[in-house]
Amino acid sequence: MQKSAALTWWRLHRTQLHPFAVFLITASTATSRAKKEREARKNQKQVELKEVRLKPKTDKHDLDVKTSQARRFLLDGDKVKFTVRFRGREIFHSDIGREMLDQIMENLGDIAIVEQRPLMEGRAISLTLAPNAKAAKLLQQQRERVAEGAPKSAASARPAVAVEENDDDDDDDDNDDSEE
Repeated sequence: MQKSAALTWWRLHRTQLHPFAVFLITASTATSRAKKEREARKNQKQVELKEVRLKPKTDKHDLDVKTSQARRFLLDGDKVKFTVRFRGREIFHSDIGREMLDQIMENLGDIAIVEQRPLMEGRAISLTLAPNAKAAKLLQQQRERVAEGAPKSAASARPAVAVEENDDDDDDDDNDDSEE
């Protein structure tokens, strides 16, 4: 232990600063640097690639459901890859798959940019979408609201209204015994 302290003293003596002062400066900068790196990692989001698989016979309603799922993924900051897989003779009707992907591009055009246009890869056509600046801004606003602890919707932000109940039996004409 003393040997390492002597080596430290020698190194510190070379820099001509008081050894205790140099140790504190080094420790504080290393600690603050590590703290900043931890904070930066905490605020980062790892972008994932989510894949949505389709077939040429996918119905319009099912396509709408898949598109809404992809919208949620994009708003979460993830990339989305749509893949239309062809089996057997379906490969001869690849135009159906392209039309599906074009419809998806049109539906998600407000929050996504096309990273890779529809591309035929073997027996599948793929389209990759990434969130655009508008989606990133919405994501950032959502994270700020969560960090502040604010309610997510305006409906939950309204104050509760007390409802008073009247138990007056004076207005009740159903149990009137005087007529009998």
